[in-house]
Amino acid sequence: MKIDKKIEMGRLLEVYGDLLTDNQRDIASMYYDMDMSLKEISEQHGDISRQAVRDTIVRVDKILLDYEAKLGLVAKSDVVEDAFARVMSLDMSDELKQEIAILRSLI
Repeated sequence: MKIDKKIEMGRLLEVYGDLLTDNQRDIASMYYDMDMSLKEISEQHGDISRQAVRDTIVRVDKILLDYEAKLGLVAKSDVVEDAFARVMSLDMSDELKQEIAILRSLI
């Protein structure tokens, strides 16, 4: 799997992970966050085959991409981050920059 896709899916998992089942979230986290192989995940779980792990990852990918297509929270977050970066690059007082940084941390 390409690194870009793993990064994208990891971001989607971070945003939408709580909407998955515990098992789906656990397997996806091992795969995307911990960079474990299908075999390693299968061995860790002990009760599922490598193919079952792969099937779960494929299903999770579809679910996460569907959530993003419908809700667009990651895309919206990117827009907000870009806007904050542009604002922070403007010439303004340190006090105002601190206030903006506080607002950014709340999002």
